[in-house]
Amino acid sequence: MEGRPPGRRSRVRPYGSYGAVVFKGKETLQSNPKAATGYRPMLVEIVKFFETGAAPVAIEDSIEIFAFMDAALRSKQAGGRPAPLR
Repeated sequence: MEGRPPGRRSRVRPYGSYGAVVFKGKETLQSNPKAATGYRPMLVEIVKFFETGAAPVAIEDSIEIFAFMDAALRSKQAGGRPAPLR
């Protein structure tokens, strides 16, 4: 990169700090990166799952989440073009 010392790169995060960003029409929503709950509620559900074998989320919801992540990866690989869920 011209004009910068070798080995130094800056990474601009366009939407903010740690967390999730959701685009909903013309609205952009961001999770609170300083939420007091952290990962504890999720970990409690994970432990319950391993203890009981009962998933906290319906299998249909899990499949939909994986389809979304697959579409996101394919979109990234295609330079940001939309990718359908499959």
